[in-house]
Amino acid sequence: TLPATAPGFGAAETTATAPDLADILAAARAGDVQALAAARDAGADMTTADHNGRTPLMAAAEEGRVEAMAWLTEHGASDLDAGTSLGWAAITYAAFAGQADAIKWLAARGADPDVSDACGCRPLMFAAAAGRLEAVEALLELGVDAAAADAHGRDALMHAAGGAGSPPVIRAIGA
Repeated sequence: TLPATAPGFGAAETTATAPDLADILAAARAGDVQALAAARDAGADMTTADHNGRTPLMAAAEEGRVEAMAWLTEHGASDLDAGTSLGWAAITYAAFAGQADAIKWLAARGADPDVSDACGCRPLMFAAAAGRLEAVEALLELGVDAAAADAHGRDALMHAAGGAGSPPVIRAIGA
């Protein structure tokens, strides 16, 4: 088979490369849908993960970039519960960062709000430890099990007390 353009004839020879994953993750964190679309158009896979298993969807969820999350799910990021090497899913990142809208958006589309990581920790535990009241409230409204324990026997209340120690978070979980 002959190449579409022979060397020296027609279009200049160029070597197109897909965008760097770091740039894609940065675009997802920034909620830059245009940059994500340009990366996809240049051949990037929107489900590609870094060496820890972190995907663009996870990066967008951590920053609460719901528009970017929607775009990513429309363009291949369909496994909402995919986890990193430690088992962190997109909803885990959103919970740890206190992104209540991202938590609600993911759960409304089928993400498990009670997904556990490799140590049995759940999004509620991460939100509680970080003192993220809105995320804690969003997860409790979704019906997560506040009494569930991690691999070390600690529940969300223990994570809250041992983490940021936020009185409003402790009250919300203990209610």
